[in-house]
Amino acid sequence: MMDVLLYVFTAVWLGYAGYGAYWEWRTKAKGDIVQAHIKAHEHDGMMYYPVLGYTYLGTYHEVRYHLGSRKKYPQGQAVTVRVLKNRPDKPEVEGRTNRSAYLFSAFVGLACLAASIWLALR
Repeated sequence: MMDVLLYVFTAVWLGYAGYGAYWEWRTKAKGDIVQAHIKAHEHDGMMYYPVLGYTYLGTYHEVRYHLGSRKKYPQGQAVTVRVLKNRPDKPEVEGRTNRSAYLFSAFVGLACLAASIWLALR
């Protein structure tokens, strides 16, 4: 039973790492560059999440950016974002990345895989 559980954990962690890395790569490689402005901030504990406002393909979008920061950026500050045509409400700010989360997920997934192989060989 433990080996099956480790295989499931391996699939979930490596799947998350692969999916996240793929979407980040796709946005950076194929996304259109758009100029956005910080319209407001949402506060959650010690983190600030900027609300970005931008016009893309003639439609105005105002979305809360998914990566928070301890620094509160000034309202109205210009920010360069990349946007995919099929996901206009999911911008990626130039220079910001989730890479550490994907690398951590890949590490945990590989550790689960190694543990499952070790259990199988015992």
